Amino acid sequence: MRTHSSRDLQRLLAFYDAADRLAAADDAALFATVPVVSAWSPAQHLIHLGIANGMMLKAIETLCTAETPPNPDASGPNAAGQVVLRLGRMARGRAQAPPRARPPEHPTRAEVTDALRRNRERLAALDPYLPTLAAVEGRLPHPFLGMLSTPQWLRLVRIHSEHHHAIIRDILSQAGHPAGDAPAP
Repeated sequence: MRTHSSRDLQRLLAFYDAADRLAAADDAALFATVPVVSAWSPAQHLIHLGIANGMMLKAIETLCTAETPPNPDASGPNAAGQVVLRLGRMARGRAQAPPRARPPEHPTRAEVTDALRRNRERLAALDPYLPTLAAVEGRLPHPFLGMLSTPQWLRLVRIHSEHHHAIIRDILSQAGHPAGDAPAP
C-alpha cells in the first residue's frame, strides 16, 4: 500500500493552521454544540485530536528512534486499516473514542491551545525523520486498524484530523458560525 508522507504532512500542517485559528475564535464558535451533528463541541474535538494524534505521533517517534525496530516482520494493516488508508477517510458515526482519548466535558480555551501546542511540538520533533519515513523498519499496532508503518501512522494522523475537521465545520455551519478559514479536507 503506497503512502504519500510529504502530501500527508502538508495537509496535516494546513489542518493545524486552521485549528489554531479556531482555537482563537470567539467562545460562541469554539464551544458551540449541535447534538444532531456531534455530542462534542469544536473545543472537545480539538482536545480529542490533541490526545489521540499525540499518541499516533508518539508511535512514529518510537519507530524512528528504536535501535531495534519493533515488530519488523509484522503483517500490515488489517482489513479495516487497509480501507481507511486506501480511501483516506473515516466513516462518520462508526467509532467511539477510547476513554483515554476523550476530552473533558467542559474544556477551557487553555486546554485547547495546550493540546494543539503539544501536537505541534511532537510533530516538530519528527522533522529529522520525515525525509526517510518510508525507510524506517518495523510496525506498531493500532487498536482497531492493525500493524502500521511510519508512513501509515502519519497518514492516519492526517485522516483522523480531517475527519474531525469536517465534523467541526458541520457544527459551525449548523450553529450559524462561519466556517470561514476552515478549508475542506
